[in-house]
Amino acid sequence: MIRRDPECDLCKAVLTTAFVTLAAEPTQDQLSAALRAVCATSVLVQLTQCVAFLDRYEENLPEAIQSERDVGLLCALLGVCQ
Repeated sequence: MIRRDPECDLCKAVLTTAFVTLAAEPTQDQLSAALRAVCATSVLVQLTQCVAFLDRYEENLPEAIQSERDVGLLCALLGVCQ
């Protein structure tokens, strides 16, 4: 049986959606705005869980996305996914 990890799934959903609107090398402000917009508008994620996720991991994202754009690997680099 495959065990699902809700936080890992949330990470992938938020980043996948945000990357659709982001430039290749977004500024921290652009990244933050895109991530917050995902939380505010997405039907795929619950607002409170999404905001809590961003509060925990957002400061590490700018550096991480400079080296990785694959959401599965990026979420693993953040320590969210195995």
